[in-house]
Amino acid sequence: MANTNILRPLILALSLAVTAPLAVHAQAGSDAQDGARKEFRHKGFGEHRRGDFTQNLNLTETQRDKVSELRQAVEPALREKSKEVRAARHEMHQLSMSETFDESRAVALSNQAARAEADLNVMRLRLNNQIFNVLTPEQRKQAAEARQQRIERAKALAPTARPAQQVQ
Repeated sequence: MANTNILRPLILALSLAVTAPLAVHAQAGSDAQDGARKEFRHKGFGEHRRGDFTQNLNLTETQRDKVSELRQAVEPALREKSKEVRAARHEMHQLSMSETFDESRAVALSNQAARAEADLNVMRLRLNNQIFNVLTPEQRKQAAEARQQRIERAKALAPTARPAQQVQ
């Protein structure tokens, strides 16, 4: 009994001594990754795709008003279309978890989801084009350069591609 009372604190102290540096190292690594990937995270409804390329372009008051007007005009439709996409995905998930699989229902749901996502993408592209057309030629050039920089950073953060394995 006396040996057990001595060993428990010793084992606890050793385990803390071994695991504490690992926890600190893991936390430091995740902070670095979080900071590097921050701009690629979803920021809320529409924030990642709805024309944020204007953020650092020093828009005039008139341009800011026009961009805001364009966004407000399309936002309700974007929200509704996003709800359709989520609903279709939810139904597909429910179907995949059901006890029986209905092939025709799966095809219909898949087509419904694809159509809704395509419509949503077209709406976002149209909005971005309308916003782009509000910019001056210099601002358009700056937006293109910033986009290229984001692409390069994303490539640098992406895991290295592995060659595809051949199936034999």
